[in-house]
Amino acid sequence: MQYDEFMRRVRQRTGLAKPEAEQTVEVTFRTLSECLSDPEAWDAASQLPAELKDWLRHRDGRAPFTTPYEFYNRVSSRLRVNMAEAQRRADAVIEVFKEAVTPGQIEHIIMDLRGGLRALFASTAPQTL
Repeated sequence: MQYDEFMRRVRQRTGLAKPEAEQTVEVTFRTLSECLSDPEAWDAASQLPAELKDWLRHRDGRAPFTTPYEFYNRVSSRLRVNMAEAQRRADAVIEVFKEAVTPGQIEHIIMDLRGGLRALFASTAPQTL
């Protein structure tokens, strides 16, 4: 999937303008990168458009986390939106991500995630926190 198509799908699902959609994808991928092993983040990034790769390969040194609540809380803080909005946006990005990479890669990501974070990649989004 090309960058423009990825962003078009995120914008369609979220109703966001292009700058906000790009920020949402960046924040979601950077947050997701904090809970993936380096090899898994790099493998998944290799299937993304060049413009998105670095966001998933990024590490900011923050402590790893194991719950969807912690994931959405970090997204919320970084986007400066409430928790429900952060979840809505991040879930949309993850759904498009699941469409952009191979099913086998998604399975590897799910196996790599700790604790309750696997719920982020369930066929239906986790319940509102």
